[in-house]
Amino acid sequence: MRRQWAVVGIVLILGASVLVELYLNRQYPETGIEITLPELHVGEEHVYMFYREGQLVGTHSYVITGREGSGASAEYTMVSTTDITYEGKNLSLRGEYVFDHLYRPLDYTLNASEGDKHTRLRAAFNPEEVEVTIDSDGDVMEFTEQVNEETLLIENGMPGYWEILFESSTLMPGKRYVVDAFIPQLGAVVRLTLTVDRGTSKVRHGGVELDCNVVREANRELVFYLYGGDLIQYRDDGNGVTMTKNV
Repeated sequence: MRRQWAVVGIVLILGASVLVELYLNRQYPETGIEITLPELHVGEEHVYMFYREGQLVGTHSYVITGREGSGASAEYTMVSTTDITYEGKNLSLRGEYVFDHLYRPLDYTLNASEGDKHTRLRAAFNPEEVEVTIDSDGDVMEFTEQVNEETLLIENGMPGYWEILFESSTLMPGKRYVVDAFIPQLGAVVRLTLTVDRGTSKVRHGGVELDCNVVREANRELVFYLYGGDLIQYRDDGNGVTMTKNV
């Protein structure tokens, strides 16, 4: 009898999951994301203020430092910097990201320093895999991860990578977009599901209330507030982190 009830319970749970998925598919139809890079201004710096549990702990910035070629052969280089001081610890991250005209990754390097510890990560991409090398104070690890031609690159806690993604795509209210992204700090390809709210939400920014479009990635507890194409606010609710674009 207990086994019978257990089976019934499993069926009910699975049935509920199916109903939830059916509801999401009806309310927020799922589609792929189409990328068209906007005009990226070389040398223009974008700065975010980094808050943890409401306390200002550092900054994140990014800048497009160069462009080579044009059209389908164009390659861009972006440099990002994150500096955080929290609970007596100093963390510095400097990333250099090379991507093509469809925002697909070609090469990525991340240098991380925390106190006297130094780590360098390099990810070199080809159409079928990414070759990753991690050097942590002389201890070297190498591995490969399978990718496809539509795999993007997104970094944890770095809104600059997300802002260019959002600026390069047209996200419609009431839809879900699926993106496969390699996350270097995880060393893995993760499927992201971006759900766009049907309505807008007000965000106070620079002393003004803005009606922002809202995009959510529920699996990673991320919320993005967009205004006029800019990523105004990045929230990582799971880690108590909020990053606000400087004006």
